[in-house]
Amino acid sequence: AVTGFKQDGRRFIPDALSRGAAMIVAEPPDPLPEERVLRVLVPAARPALAALAAAYHGHPSRALTVIGITGTNGKTTTSYLCEALLAAGGAAAGVIGTIQYRVGTETWPARQTTPEAVELQALLARMRERSVGGVAMEVSSHALALHRVDGIDFDVAVFTNLTQDHLDFHGTLDAYRRAKRRLFELLAVSSKKRRTAVVNADDAAGAAMVAGLDLPTVTFGLGRSATVRPREYSSTLAGIRMAVDTPRGRVEVRSPLIGEHNVLNLLGAVGCGVALGLSADVIGQALAGVSAVPGRFERVDAGQPFLVIGGDRDRGKRPLMGEIAARRADRVWVTSDNPRSERPAAIIDEIVAGIRRVSPEPGRYVTMPERQGAIEDALLWARAGDCVVIAGKGHETYQLVGPAVLPFDDREVARAILSQRQPA
Repeated sequence: AVTGFKQDGRRFIPDALSRGAAMIVAEPPDPLPEERVLRVLVPAARPALAALAAAYHGHPSRALTVIGITGTNGKTTTSYLCEALLAAGGAAAGVIGTIQYRVGTETWPARQTTPEAVELQALLARMRERSVGGVAMEVSSHALALHRVDGIDFDVAVFTNLTQDHLDFHGTLDAYRRAKRRLFELLAVSSKKRRTAVVNADDAAGAAMVAGLDLPTVTFGLGRSATVRPREYSSTLAGIRMAVDTPRGRVEVRSPLIGEHNVLNLLGAVGCGVALGLSADVIGQALAGVSAVPGRFERVDAGQPFLVIGGDRDRGKRPLMGEIAARRADRVWVTSDNPRSERPAAIIDEIVAGIRRVSPEPGRYVTMPERQGAIEDALLWARAGDCVVIAGKGHETYQLVGPAVLPFDDREVARAILSQRQPA
């Protein structure tokens, strides 16, 4: 009986008993002192739920190579790269993350980045039954704070980076950081023999992830202190090329992924390959095969002479988003993403406040609450050689407006507009 954010699981105990439940696990006080039913009182219900789910399914993570990836940004891309590393040995690999849950060629839409413990353990058991060799899973800060991944025996834990996010849930940046560290605390007590931490040495929070833990650690980054670092690299619209020095020799990376941020994502994946004991050649070949990650700096090409890239919350980020857009772009369109129960105009005003800190003149930005109209206006404004970045929704194919879930795919909208724009 778990106490949730909106409901108390104790309310449903009578219904569970009427359906044949033989035991109740709950936090004190005793929910049914008069009932003659076995009751187990635990300090916290969520860790108990995770332990029971793992035991019920026979601890499936112990039969898999499990890579857990946490961090504010880069988890999804890194999980796809790590999936390729796991598959390099010839065995099927699984992915659990923001875009989808995948076992070999079978996929399910992801309701959460990291599912609840019962669903997660069932998913791992399904992978074990289908002879999957390993799984790369995104581990969100929510999942760590809510004990969803307790009971999983990790082989490798990867830390990508830490920036302000989810403070609506965690409250403070320090609490957010502590939640991320829990992945490495779980790794430290894993039953796996070759457990290894892979940590971004360029991030100020990296060292704190493993401080005081007895863990073999591979570090990655652009700085000289990293054990996995590029001797040289180039990042262009054609892709990323790197010669990476590692403890297993030099890895030649030829990746079609674009963007400076993907340099670090690739370095983190190289570090993961080192932790898995793969050779330099195998690592390089595996990473070269990952051509795109849905909604993550994904090209939209309809023959246009310019580049198009698709890419009740923590409100503190909104002015910062506006500032960054104003510093980096020649012109900014501010529109709606998933307004949910908030007024779109209020969200836009908070973003515009950040834009005005950098560029007070009104001609630098346009506000258009209707997202399709904003995308169309930006694409019609663009000229040959320009780059239009459509940010916010990523891989999502819907828009949340009030209680409604409306179909909306940035990529399909952009393709339709571009196809109408091109000469016949």
